[in-house]
Amino acid sequence: MFRTVGLLAAAAALLSAYTCSKRIPIDMDDKEVAPPSQKQLEIWEREFASGTTWRGDPKHLAHEEIQRVLPVVPWSGEPFNPDKYEFTEKNPEKPQWGSYVIRRYRDLNGRSVNYQVQVSRHKSIWYARKVRHYYAIEVEHPALEDK
Repeated sequence: MFRTVGLLAAAAALLSAYTCSKRIPIDMDDKEVAPPSQKQLEIWEREFASGTTWRGDPKHLAHEEIQRVLPVVPWSGEPFNPDKYEFTEKNPEKPQWGSYVIRRYRDLNGRSVNYQVQVSRHKSIWYARKVRHYYAIEVEHPALEDK
């Protein structure tokens, strides 16, 4: 039995030594979100003041906007969970993005899907400017080995 386990471990080590993988991003179409009018901003401010608070949280806004803007979202209908989102107010490496929220998701095939919602703030509320998403697929093949 120990010999079999040792042979399997050696085979796995050799296989991993000769197989390389590469992460390939596949960018999907960006969805521009029309800027709200001043009247719409005022309506959202009043709703926020009267207790509809999700527009006051950029993570919750992203959760709603991803499902509204994209036709197919694998986690559609899930209740909002703030732990699944990352909010960045300012990224010095990508200043053109402004503030944004990211949600990462791994599907049943192991593909990683990343969603990004670029957001702006008006007084107490946030609104979306753009919804982006892309797939990251791990491809394994000896030809991908770094030379």
